[in-house]
Amino acid sequence: MRICLGEEDPQDPPSDPSSSFPSQQIRTGLDLSSLRLYTRHENFGQDGRGGEERDPLKSWFWETWESMSPLHQRRLLTFVTGSDRFPLSGAKGVGMVITKRDVHHHHHLPLPRSSTCTCTLYLPSYPDRMVTSAKLEKVVELAYQGFGLK
Repeated sequence: MRICLGEEDPQDPPSDPSSSFPSQQIRTGLDLSSLRLYTRHENFGQDGRGGEERDPLKSWFWETWESMSPLHQRRLLTFVTGSDRFPLSGAKGVGMVITKRDVHHHHHLPLPRSSTCTCTLYLPSYPDRMVTSAKLEKVVELAYQGFGLK
């Protein structure tokens, strides 16, 4: 890697995906409480008063994300939105959507999917916190392996 005026040369991409994150950002977690406030949750049910019921899957998802290291928090954000940071307008400008997907066969629990074009995470309805956490950690791990080419 060549260094020009103290910055990485844009013509020489980093070999390690984690090196594309400035070191200060890796140490700083995301403001997930703001992001949660502005995230739209779909298919989580209604409580009869027009509000969302307290679905444990939603809690498991946010608790898992909050417990991740700052680097993994940013990798999950990248998986959903295509960017490791909020826009200048902050968490409100992300426009993130989490859509709960029913799982019909509990012997096969798929990984979450995302659409970075619409900043949507398609989250399968996992049976418990441990499965939710394991599947999200797996997504973070696989999202930065690419196609295995070096």
